[in-house]
Amino acid sequence: MKIILILKSILKMNIGKPQLEMELVEGSTVMDAVKQLQSEYREETEGFLFDRKTGDCYLLFVVNRKQVKSDHVLEGDDRLTILPPLAGG
Repeated sequence: MKIILILKSILKMNIGKPQLEMELVEGSTVMDAVKQLQSEYREETEGFLFDRKTGDCYLLFVVNRKQVKSDHVLEGDDRLTILPPLAGG
């Protein structure tokens, strides 16, 4: 299935595109899409998808204008927006 991945902030800047079309298998979750993004754009996403020390993910996810969790199952033609943290603490 195909989804549209909307990139914001530092991800958009590093990858150089505001959005990507992504091919996923049926039943894929938001986290599956994030891991595929990391696999395809390893250098550009380094340190922005997962915490380097803990491996935790601090991103916000929006699917079709609704905030969802990382285990949300995606459907074909979904628009997944990934919002990285804007500032550290």
